[in-house]
Amino acid sequence: MTWCSLYSLPVLCDRYLKGEIETEAELRRVKEYVAEYRARLASVSWYMKAINEYIARMANEEDKCTGHFWESRFKSQARTTS
Repeated sequence: MTWCSLYSLPVLCDRYLKGEIETEAELRRVKEYVAEYRARLASVSWYMKAINEYIARMANEEDKCTGHFWESRFKSQARTTS
C-alpha cells in the first residue's frame, strides 16, 4: 500500500506533482505539507494509528457495524460489592 491509497493528497500537493504550482506561496505550503508527512512517516505513533484504523475498518466490515472499534465488543461496568 502506498500513502496515496490510504490518504488523499491535498489539492496543492496534487497540483505540485502535475507541475501546476504557480506562486511562491503555493510552493511554500507544499513544502509545509512535505515536512508534515515526513514527520508522520517517521513516527511510530502515527504508524500504529494507521494500522489500528485499517484493522478497525476490516473488523467493522466483518461484523457489519460502525463506530469505534471496541465500542460494542466489550462492556465494562463497575460492580458494587455487598
